[in-house]
Amino acid sequence: MSQAYSSPSTSFTLLQRVRALDPEAWHALSRLYGPLVYRWARQSGLQPQDASDVAQNVFVSILRGISRFSLEGPEATFRGWLWTITRNAVREFARRQSRHPAAAGGSDAQHTLLELPGMAPKGDWFSRLRARWEHGTAGGETGSGNASKPRAD
Repeated sequence: MSQAYSSPSTSFTLLQRVRALDPEAWHALSRLYGPLVYRWARQSGLQPQDASDVAQNVFVSILRGISRFSLEGPEATFRGWLWTITRNAVREFARRQSRHPAAAGGSDAQHTLLELPGMAPKGDWFSRLRARWEHGTAGGETGSGNASKPRAD
């Protein structure tokens, strides 16, 4: 991810209104900085959906930390703080992804599972279960036949 781009400073009034949880200020902040956060996340190599998720997490972090944000110091800028939050959110996303790799699914995965010892169905269990259901003995119950059968519409 590249460093924060230089730009005019964020309005002190806007930041004060964001601190006060003013909905219009939050909307303005997200409209101004949402595309930038998304672009930074995409430039770090994230897919579009993942970049959107990271951007959402960044704004949650802003909400949690805006009361502690300070413009004191010669290098302190909102944009620099935002870039740091975004960089950390991308890193956290990457850590979570590495701990939980994407699952593979579909019929290929099912066939692979069925090849494992003990995973293949024994005989035609579904046909036996259906026959028991039709005879009213599903689940080990003995019945009079029709009482346990589902209605045919």
